Amino acid sequence: MRWRMHKRTEQKEDGRLIHYYTFTSVEPSSPSGSSGESDKTVSSDSPKRTEPPNG
Repeated sequence: MRWRMHKRTEQKEDGRLIHYYTFTSVEPSSPSGSSGESDKTVSSDSPKRTEPPNG
């Protein structure tokens, strides 16, 4: 099993830097391992988009 690392850096208001490391498993059988995950995210996100964006 292979793992793909995503690194995200966020700067807080007080100047601190916070690093987020996300590891996702990549299956060698599928050409792009993120295609299935992104599809689930979109389908589960759609009901939430009916709420007002400023709420």
